[in-house]
Amino acid sequence: MDRQLTQEKIEAALERLFTLLPAHIRLVDANHGRALEALFQIFAEGDAEIDTVIQALFDNQFIETADADTLAHFAALTGTPMPTPLPPGNAHNFRSFIANSIRYNRGKGTARVLEQLTNDVTGLGAVAVEYFQSLSKLQHSLDFELPRPGTAAIGPGETAALAGRAFDRLPRVTDIRSIDRASGRYHFNNIGLHVLRFATPTWPAPSGTRVLAEDISAVPQARPWAPGGTAQAGYFQLAAQAGEVLALFNSDRRDTGRFERSDVTDLADRLRRLPLHLETEARRHAIIENRPYEPAGETWFGSDTDPFTIYFRTAGETDFHAVPAANIKIANLEKAPSPAGYRPDREITHEWITGGSPTAVKQSGTHPIACAFDPVTGRLIVAKPGPGMPDIEEVRVAFSYGRGDLLGGGPYERNAPGVPFEIVDRKNVTNFVRIVNRLAPAAGSPGDGLRTVATLADALSDWKAHGEGKTGWIILTRCDRETLSGGATTFDLALHPDSALTIVAAEWRENIAKPGLVHNTDRIGFIIRRERGSVIEGPVVLSAAAPPPEGGRAGQCTLDGLELTQGLQLRKNSFERLAIRHCTIRKPGSTAIVTTAALVGPEIEIDKSILGKCRFDFGASPSQVNLRISNSVLHGDGTSGSVLAAESCDTELCGVTVFGTAAFRSLEATNTLFTEVLRTTRRQAGCIRYSHVPPGSKTPKRFRCAPDVTINARAEKKGAPLTASERAAEVLSARPVFLDETPDAPGFAMLHPLCADAIAIGGEGETEIGVFTLAATRLRLRNMTRLFDIYLPFGKRAALLDDTQSRIVAEQRNRP
Repeated sequence: MDRQLTQEKIEAALERLFTLLPAHIRLVDANHGRALEALFQIFAEGDAEIDTVIQALFDNQFIETADADTLAHFAALTGTPMPTPLPPGNAHNFRSFIANSIRYNRGKGTARVLEQLTNDVTGLGAVAVEYFQSLSKLQHSLDFELPRPGTAAIGPGETAALAGRAFDRLPRVTDIRSIDRASGRYHFNNIGLHVLRFATPTWPAPSGTRVLAEDISAVPQARPWAPGGTAQAGYFQLAAQAGEVLALFNSDRRDTGRFERSDVTDLADRLRRLPLHLETEARRHAIIENRPYEPAGETWFGSDTDPFTIYFRTAGETDFHAVPAANIKIANLEKAPSPAGYRPDREITHEWITGGSPTAVKQSGTHPIACAFDPVTGRLIVAKPGPGMPDIEEVRVAFSYGRGDLLGGGPYERNAPGVPFEIVDRKNVTNFVRIVNRLAPAAGSPGDGLRTVATLADALSDWKAHGEGKTGWIILTRCDRETLSGGATTFDLALHPDSALTIVAAEWRENIAKPGLVHNTDRIGFIIRRERGSVIEGPVVLSAAAPPPEGGRAGQCTLDGLELTQGLQLRKNSFERLAIRHCTIRKPGSTAIVTTAALVGPEIEIDKSILGKCRFDFGASPSQVNLRISNSVLHGDGTSGSVLAAESCDTELCGVTVFGTAAFRSLEATNTLFTEVLRTTRRQAGCIRYSHVPPGSKTPKRFRCAPDVTINARAEKKGAPLTASERAAEVLSARPVFLDETPDAPGFAMLHPLCADAIAIGGEGETEIGVFTLAATRLRLRNMTRLFDIYLPFGKRAALLDDTQSRIVAEQRNRP
């Protein structure tokens, strides 16, 4: 049986069965070595396995709880065609598509059904547009008098931002080309399904206007914004790296349960200044004029899922106050305002006219302003405090941001079967746990197994002094910025021999006994890897607290859910194994991960991370490292030279995008995208499969790699070797095209909609090559395209149109 039985189920079954015996028999057994209890332990394992099978059979009777293998049987019952399977690890499944198949058949061909069908098959937000409604004149015999706009609505200023996208309201002339074969669009039988490919993790906003400091742990702390390197009072930014920008996104508000069409406020897309400015200003005017707010169009604020929520803590206070939408002044902060140190006034004046007798009356009023905020750059300037009033000391913002997939750390779910969910201290093995919470009072002495400390530096100090031979956990429970203090220049992760240290950003839940549930007294608590992410502002050094003894082993380290803004240094003999998962490690203008000596024998595993330049070699010194990187992206980050220097490493890559040159000793690569040439020293061993390898690279044997596949296909079709120009044309046609190539852009490493199929579906199992292999976006879109013949009305033509924008395009359209 493949189902793994947890120890808790077996223990519960043992207690349930063994307590059926009379008490005096259990007492005799306890006094004679517990042989009978050991026999009942075997019975309990079988009992737990039977219960698990029965529960699985019960779950498989319902589409909501059926496992993946049973979904195909439900599809067969309704005659639903099964799409091409997605790669293992993809967060999307076809459960909703199969469950709603009867509903789709009843409403077949309608825009509402096409939208919901696209949502269920692809997992992406979609808007169906029937283009005959955009035509200024229908060029056929039956010209129905439908309401159509005659001119561009230039008044609100949204025309350029929405042109060509799902909510474009401009009138068009007829384009008789087919939308699915000739890229036509505006014709009476064409339907466009506009989709957005961004994943939008969301930092949740606590409820209430006044929030206790301990209840705002899941809201990220803003860092000071220093334009031109000069600190300014009241200036803050959301980006972790100094001087960078962070584009805010609208959270995914689609209510799939209501089965209704989406509007512009439902989709997970970049926030634009103008709509938010118009609404916040209208709310201010309504308050000043003492009248109810009446929305003129889509409403962004006023619900449980506002696009963002700003929280202020005034100097001298401990609690935070949520800033109302009417108190926010939306501004363009791409550049620092002039003069230097400018801060908006704390009040704004509004004038309006009311009807009077015998003449109109001019009215005037004021409204408080808390801050100027730019959702496009994630920058904020606090309003000037009043005379004698304290200034704002801390700013936190609950918001959503965009990425091609869930990686690099953040509020998304990072729990996985391969990582511990609970900390169990059996036989005093795991006896070092530090809960980092600057608000909680310090509990216990430095030598205790479980202790609460204020900062990461305090936890590392305890570990260095008392972590010898232990399995240690440092849990960062708040979304804070960990900074250096007391003259320290680095965060020193000093590993003891034969020890293991995990530093993780996560919620911490204590082990609490509850009536009716089996209580494991060895369990210390639970680690919930979501809604937490800590920024470490300072160089992090992985060193050895002491050299390993003769025949001994160095320590192990795991970093989970962290963002390191000043890079990571690896020192000699400091670790036996290093695991980095769901982290962002950068050091713009320098090397993000660097070794200070030749590494001999360690293992390095990196998964779901965003990395700057990495150098695992150290000059010409002999090294030997086993390096495994998966579902990650590497970027030069303003440096020159090799982005991934691993000539001393036996390397395995799977689902990786490398922006720059790379060098390895030996290489096994699958679904890996190299943008520039790579060099491998040992080419007799290893293999590169389903990857993109630029011409001029020195690699081991290849299997179905681009551009080799396109070149061979062209030569086979021609029946003769290609000329130099023909070969160059095929190489150019298979080059990857990205939305953005800068690490702070939402579309970083995402493939452009015009990227060739050789890259977009050239991976194993028709997945895309590169870091977003598991997302398999192009494959999900192809699954939807194959359903058009079933769900479109006769004579209609449809196509999926990608509304995902690059940073440059979005910035050009987001300037009111």
